[in-house]
Amino acid sequence: MSVQLIDYSKYVEAARLLPTRLRRKASAPLLVSPRSGWTTSSTRILVIGQETNGWGGNGSSVGGSRLSSLDHFCLNESGVADMLRAYVSFDFASSYSHRNSAFWRAFRLLESEVAHEGVLAMWTNLFKVDVGGSVVRGCNEKTRKLLREAQAGVLAEEVRVLDPTVVVFFTGPTYDEEIGHAFGKPEFHSLWSDRPVREAAQLISPLLPRLSFRMYHPNYLQRSRRWRQLSELASEIRNRLPDRFRNGLNCPDGGSGN
Repeated sequence: MSVQLIDYSKYVEAARLLPTRLRRKASAPLLVSPRSGWTTSSTRILVIGQETNGWGGNGSSVGGSRLSSLDHFCLNESGVADMLRAYVSFDFASSYSHRNSAFWRAFRLLESEVAHEGVLAMWTNLFKVDVGGSVVRGCNEKTRKLLREAQAGVLAEEVRVLDPTVVVFFTGPTYDEEIGHAFGKPEFHSLWSDRPVREAAQLISPLLPRLSFRMYHPNYLQRSRRWRQLSELASEIRNRLPDRFRNGLNCPDGGSGN
């Protein structure tokens, strides 16, 4: 499988049409670049979070980008290339001051516990930008709609190009409506029969791989003493993988087997 970059040109065009005031308040966007070894990994896990809390030149998480806002990104001809470099430089929080946050510990747990070897994880977010730390909590419905429409189709395209074996939404039920907008209103089914769909869900959508799940955000799992659910999820995924994936072997055609 060859490395294919995601085409963000339509997103750039749509973002440039957003109100200037909103572009100046919004962070630079989180754009995704396939990590080394991704396409040859037997099990590819795409973790989807809520939104960044600062990204680009205005966020402590990224020192490699000088773009401090969505407006700055839209006005810069090399904006996409700059944000792709920022994603690679961030390297999944390898040198981030909060690399031991609940989110990144959960990210690494899945990568280490799903299979013995041959597992790689990547990360993206439901919202490409944040506004004051949170689009859902900090923006009214009109503003959320504008941001949602600007990034219409982007997440589905990221999933299509990255072709993950597994998708895990660390978003919690509060963001289920946004998942619906991004992935054609998927069906939500209880992952475990003894727990409600609000707590843990399997998602069914033609725009998502067969192994797609929505969990509480790791911050909440930690606060509510539900952290063990992450290992339960890893075990659930491992048990549902074909034997050749579970043992870290590539399938013959290099595909995900979805």
